[in-house]
Amino acid sequence: MKTFQRYLSSISKGDVEILHLPADHLDHLLAKFFKDVRKINSDEYEPDTLSGFQRSIQRFLSDGKSPFNILVQKEFQMSRKVLAAKRQSLVRKAGKGNRPNATRSLTDEKEDELFKSGQFGVSGPEPLQRTMWWFLSLHFGFRARDESRTLRWGDVELQKDPVQGGREMLAWINERGTKTRKGQENGH
Repeated sequence: MKTFQRYLSSISKGDVEILHLPADHLDHLLAKFFKDVRKINSDEYEPDTLSGFQRSIQRFLSDGKSPFNILVQKEFQMSRKVLAAKRQSLVRKAGKGNRPNATRSLTDEKEDELFKSGQFGVSGPEPLQRTMWWFLSLHFGFRARDESRTLRWGDVELQKDPVQGGREMLAWINERGTKTRKGQENGH
């Protein structure tokens, strides 16, 4: 939404309240946004980033109780076509979409380096937060913000590890279903 708001300001529409716009006006602004938006340094965005902008704008509309769904309603067909054309153009002409920022697995050596440099650890709130995120991702398989939001009190339990001589450990005892795996009771 920040990028969309920045774009609206750049075209002198910064005072527009998008939650109150009629569908045709919003569709027109979205189409212009998808066609023209650039990074602050004037580089093009990756195709998936543009689609991410579209989903973020839809979340904003949904959170604001807007009746519009820019992802499926026919009133927003033009902006979806512009987005599809822009994505195609970025792949063909700009060589985008080759996932230059794709995630790579973290080696044991790199993980050790993060602890030694203080990026991971307990030396402050930010390193501790990064460390907890890393361990939750690594051991519990969190992949999306939805999995963090659906975690509930009681899903993780402090237990004794029979293999490690009764050492305390956290066990994930209730996993909710996701697109790629089904939730299980007492399965983890």
